[in-house]
Amino acid sequence: MAEAQPAYKTWIAEFIGTFALVFIGAGAVAADGASGGKVGVVGIAFAHGLTLMAMIYALGHISGTHINPAVTISMLVTGRISLGVGAGYIVAQLLGAVLAGLVLALIFPLQIGGAPFLGATDLAPQLDFSKGVLIEAILTFFLVFTIFGVAVDERSPKHLAGVAIG
Repeated sequence: MAEAQPAYKTWIAEFIGTFALVFIGAGAVAADGASGGKVGVVGIAFAHGLTLMAMIYALGHISGTHINPAVTISMLVTGRISLGVGAGYIVAQLLGAVLAGLVLALIFPLQIGGAPFLGATDLAPQLDFSKGVLIEAILTFFLVFTIFGVAVDERSPKHLAGVAIG
């Protein structure tokens, strides 16, 4: 963040960023299911990555654009934000995600309860739960590692942070 913002502005930014990521990312998965696979895995990946990149550039100067509780928890653990602000971020992120899911339920009513259940992620049939948790932990580590490397570290050039993170 370039300058300190009032807490409510950072929470609104986190809400909007998370809403956008879930609405567009999970929406791409739901659209793929509704279209019989026309979006495809590459389209879904681009929807997530480009949305994340856009939100970083649009909102990063306000909140740092965590839009993921794992990122916020990492910032709390390393003392980058206070407990009160971090709790507000997480509440805003959860509310943004829930509202995006509700809007997707209005748009894709036939997807509710069926594949791909409004874009919710699921394990591949050949993966058991413990392997899924391990994969998620490793990928979350790489996400947070990248964020700290390109957005948090004062020595890094900030103009490409959105591209690297997205």
